[in-house]
Amino acid sequence: MPLFKKHKLGAPNVDKIERSKSYYDQKYEKEYHIENYYPIFDKVIEYISPESKESPILDIGCGIGECARRLKEEGFQSYLGFDLSESAIREAKKRVPEWKNHFKIQNVYEMDALSFPYKIAIAIEVLEHIQDLKLLKMLKPGTILIGSIPNYWSSNNEHLRVYPNKFHIWWRFRPFMKIHKWHKHSFNKYRFIHTFVATIK
Repeated sequence: MPLFKKHKLGAPNVDKIERSKSYYDQKYEKEYHIENYYPIFDKVIEYISPESKESPILDIGCGIGECARRLKEEGFQSYLGFDLSESAIREAKKRVPEWKNHFKIQNVYEMDALSFPYKIAIAIEVLEHIQDLKLLKMLKPGTILIGSIPNYWSSNNEHLRVYPNKFHIWWRFRPFMKIHKWHKHSFNKYRFIHTFVATIK
């Protein structure tokens, strides 16, 4: 990759240390602009078939609940969202008050403690922040996974890694899932997010 293009993708996180709960609590206590991700949430809705509106959906790293709000508006019924951040969950309950009991504070690596019979899992802008392969191993075989991942680095070292292209994503994830569909959402000439729908093996 040319040096000028790498520069456009931001400075790599050379430490590759996950951000803490307190970091995300502070992040979500401030005004959080979610508008850039509206097209990604639209794609999530598109990827879930109308026949699946009663299927239990697990929203991994649900943040402030914008995806939950969209799902509720579309008529989905069975949902559980969780996040490490208390601030994020507090905001999610405000954003979707009818679903305030559908949000939990939970560490992603302890998600097995959630007694929720999900058939669909959503991980929007999550996998780059955590040990992605560890999470994929935790998901139940047969689960439909809808995820999104960026090709660019975060300015505040939140991203542990980036995913440069479809081949890279397929190669990394191939032991754990079969990818069915892709969508590339471009922010500019260099930066984009790939959204995919897959079945966990």
